[in-house]
Amino acid sequence: MNRNASLVYESDITSLVRRYSNHVYCIAQANCVDPTDADDLSQEIWREVVRCHPRKRPSFPVEAWLVGVALRTAKNWRRVQLRRKRLRGRAEHMAAALETHHDPATEAYSHRVADRLWTSVHELPELQQAVFVLRSTMGYTVQDTAEALGIAEGTVKSSFFRAVRKLRTGLADLRDLWDHGDL
Repeated sequence: MNRNASLVYESDITSLVRRYSNHVYCIAQANCVDPTDADDLSQEIWREVVRCHPRKRPSFPVEAWLVGVALRTAKNWRRVQLRRKRLRGRAEHMAAALETHHDPATEAYSHRVADRLWTSVHELPELQQAVFVLRSTMGYTVQDTAEALGIAEGTVKSSFFRAVRKLRTGLADLRDLWDHGDL
């Protein structure tokens, strides 16, 4: 990369960070069971953005590309975190829960619910994932989501409806427990 191209590239990345750092952090928070991990995931997302930026198609909307990179990075990050958690073992997790004076059973269950929810979200098709995250966790309107992803408002509505329907179906057993007061 020559010096001029390098300066343009650095300028592009800097402007992306300035403009979308809050968006990336919101996605990171939404994908972390432990809120203290959001900073680490946010850094991973930005590292992946820097790595993937040269391959971004110029005609593709920046925000849609960034959300896609963020969701893929979050999915991979969660997978690695879950593997690490399994390797550490349940005993260490329960000891940490006791030290923080939380009810271990309730904390373990809420972690399982969050894991199930985000696992289900990551199993959705990519467009439904992006629409669901923008609408439900970041509070985007239909119009804002359509603009961010470069799609029609009707597509946003139908994708969100389908995502919610799939999540409701996939998580119906949790909903039944909630309705019966077993949560």
